[in-house]
Amino acid sequence: MITTTYSDVVDMVHATNELSPAWLASVQAGAELILKSLPSECAVSVPEVVGLAARINENSYSLDANTADATGQVASVGLFPLAGLINHSCQPNCIWSTDPSQGAMVVRTTAFIPHEDEITVPYIDVHQPRHARQRQLKETKHFDCRCDRCNEVGPAAADTLIDGVCCRGCGGHELLVPCLNYRGGSYYYTCPKCNGKVSNDVVDAVKAQADAAIQSAQAKMDKKEFKQAQSILDTFWNDKSAVISLHPCHWMATTAVRLLSDCAFKAGMYLRCYDLRKRLVMQLEATLPPNSLALGTAYLELATAGTLCLKHKVWTGADQDERIHREQVKAHYDQCLGIRKVCYADHHPRLMQVQSQALSV
Repeated sequence: MITTTYSDVVDMVHATNELSPAWLASVQAGAELILKSLPSECAVSVPEVVGLAARINENSYSLDANTADATGQVASVGLFPLAGLINHSCQPNCIWSTDPSQGAMVVRTTAFIPHEDEITVPYIDVHQPRHARQRQLKETKHFDCRCDRCNEVGPAAADTLIDGVCCRGCGGHELLVPCLNYRGGSYYYTCPKCNGKVSNDVVDAVKAQADAAIQSAQAKMDKKEFKQAQSILDTFWNDKSAVISLHPCHWMATTAVRLLSDCAFKAGMYLRCYDLRKRLVMQLEATLPPNSLALGTAYLELATAGTLCLKHKVWTGADQDERIHREQVKAHYDQCLGIRKVCYADHHPRLMQVQSQALSV
């Protein structure tokens, strides 16, 4: 384990000049109140406190609670000057997690790193469109991301799928290609199969409709109105009136499937939940690296639904062979465990969680 000192914290870069006047005024006022209550021997100036707050704002990492809950419960934040030297990438080769028992940060490789290649970690959730990632990084970290993924173009690029739309006239599987109208300076989309053209306004309208359905469904779920949320999402999902559809791997499509699976779970519709979560895993596998925590969690949720399907004996007819389903559910747990062993520190509660649940199958 490598330890650092407060002098290393002082040496960390920060962007105080990039922060809003309102933020600075609030922190300065808070610093003055804190310093008034400290003993006189604590000779720290207001500018020093503001600078420390700016470093925390820019460079801090969250320390997870020492629990198996993978939904992002944060116990505290910490400054790790050495880890702060690692740059961000939207397609990182490492991931950081915490060792809750020691209050330490652990950086682990998630992919092979060739000799002299740079080590990178994600500063934000990278399973979102390029424009959303770049906006968040600019607002919170004050830089423009130019990583390989942000510069990648073409139909095979992850961002093409995550924010892609398809031609419904060609079966809903043909990705539309964005084009620039040089005369008008506006975008439109073309289908490489049928040569059909779609305006950017139509694409934006479909995305806005999807976003509205997701927000409305989430609001119902927050009120535990799961049947209503499910109805909203089903109505959106079954609407074929538009000439285009979201690509199955579009981030809003995966969000809708995840919410639908959660609604089915809450309603006791375990077979539908299992089928939806299986679809979600397939969607995520197309855009996420193999050792992604989000993919590991998706496998765990799939295995949990499968365990309940076995318990309630929901498979019937030709799908009735319990032994086959039991082996499949065990394989889902193994997939999750393999990913989490790569990403988490040894003896992390989220590793033991998977091992414990797998024993119930």
